[in-house]
Amino acid sequence: MEYFVGIDRWVNRTTVAWQYIYETRIAPGIALFGYWLVYPFARIVASQRIRFIWNMADGTGHIIPELDNFFHQEYLQELEKGVRYILIRPKNTFSDACIKKYGHKFVFARASNLLYDLILPMVLAYPPLAHDIASSRLRWQIPTDKPLNISKPWQTYLYIVSKEEQDILNTAWGERRNKTTNPFPLYQKEIVRNKELDTFLGDDPRPLCLVHIKISAMNSTALPTDPKTYIQTLRFLMDAGYRIILVGREKMPKEFFDLGVLNYSQSSIATFGNDIDLFSRAKVAIISGSGINWLAGCYGIPYLYVNYWHISKTPPEKLCIAVPTLIKKRGEQAYMSAKEQMDMYYYSEDHHEELFPYNEYEPRNASEDEILYAMQELLALRETYEEPTEEQKKIYATSGYKLLELSKSRISSYFIQKHSEVFR
Repeated sequence: MEYFVGIDRWVNRTTVAWQYIYETRIAPGIALFGYWLVYPFARIVASQRIRFIWNMADGTGHIIPELDNFFHQEYLQELEKGVRYILIRPKNTFSDACIKKYGHKFVFARASNLLYDLILPMVLAYPPLAHDIASSRLRWQIPTDKPLNISKPWQTYLYIVSKEEQDILNTAWGERRNKTTNPFPLYQKEIVRNKELDTFLGDDPRPLCLVHIKISAMNSTALPTDPKTYIQTLRFLMDAGYRIILVGREKMPKEFFDLGVLNYSQSSIATFGNDIDLFSRAKVAIISGSGINWLAGCYGIPYLYVNYWHISKTPPEKLCIAVPTLIKKRGEQAYMSAKEQMDMYYYSEDHHEELFPYNEYEPRNASEDEILYAMQELLALRETYEEPTEEQKKIYATSGYKLLELSKSRISSYFIQKHSEVFR
């Protein structure tokens, strides 16, 4: 048995490696030097008024907002009339889930390495065949308005856009979300029965609170989560009748295990498709600096967003309360102002991975009381919605960042009062 498992793993790794090499080296090479080979097929596709959905990357923080962006474009009638939109993606867990849940919204949708590899050089060579829905910086499919180049040997992606370009894309998406009367196009009111998830959850009728942590520092996370800072909040939620479930793919902390938190994150059923179904059933969530927040945001789940240092990219949902990571220069006592912290990220040297600059700055995550009071604010807001206070509005309105100005979320009132010098 172990022999066959080993073969299966080897085949999977080989497939992933081949797909990566093909996407970033071989297909661009064909498009650059063999474009005449795919020209006849490109003409046929163009004559049928077909557009391929493009630049939808793997990863929860990519695929969810990019799909949401497309469906908002459709709802607002921004798409070309008479055009037939086709979704073809390489086969993986992200593609399988998206095709299963949303494939019916396209003229044709398939998760197939063969089909994807066949069309890739054609669309790279003839960008008008693509409908670009990108919102992230890293691209494995070339932007439709950029020159085509083969990836450099050390790159694990095909292309990267600047922070400014990403802000323009996300601002356009934010404006769409504010215009529409259908704010959650990915959410399906009819919950499709998921036997695998039903069996895992059992018959417990308690409302679900999903909890997410980060054990590694990357992108918007400057420090790993200290699970002890969650405990008081988790106990509060349990006393309020919630069932706590650890989501993501992180290892369950002992502190959570001792509380009786259900470990979905390391279970055998933890897949992207089940992630979507689980968030669709949840009543509230706590998310730590990660793109998984879009599973809450795009499915209408009230959530606490904690321990993230990109304040200018605070999520936009009106039922989101944020508690950011604070920053101070090494050797100094005072924390930077919120505006200084926003500018520090935006204007800092671009290392592509957006790693926190530990050599110059020291981060500080949310404390136990800050998370607890923020959760209490969130639950009260869910019961009776009130507009942000003038103090909360001012932080966004005076930030100088259009994306934040469009946001309907808020930073915790308790957190603002406790750190008034940061939000002066």
